[in-house]
Amino acid sequence: IAANRDEWIRAWTEAVQPLIQGRRVYFWQTIRSGAMVYTGHRMPELRTARDLEALGPEDRLVTMRREWDMDDWGLDRQRFEVMLRVPVGGGEALLIRRKPGKEAQ
Repeated sequence: IAANRDEWIRAWTEAVQPLIQGRRVYFWQTIRSGAMVYTGHRMPELRTARDLEALGPEDRLVTMRREWDMDDWGLDRQRFEVMLRVPVGGGEALLIRRKPGKEAQ
């Protein structure tokens, strides 16, 4: 298990670093320590649709796919796009951003 964990940690770190460098990074719902540690960022947790609506197009959101797909928070997910998907220990970590020009109406 440790070898697999090291592999996904390395894969996530290598893939996400260039996409978050110099940007504000947040975590949707409950932060996973691995997501924070391996990005090298402290990520405030966003927990409401209002928090998500406030994201700017240059901000980045880290979440676990299960939470992003299952949460019923009433936000139009079409305004967001997944920039990166990395398998992590039985799940999938996502890096998400607001699509340019897709502000709330």
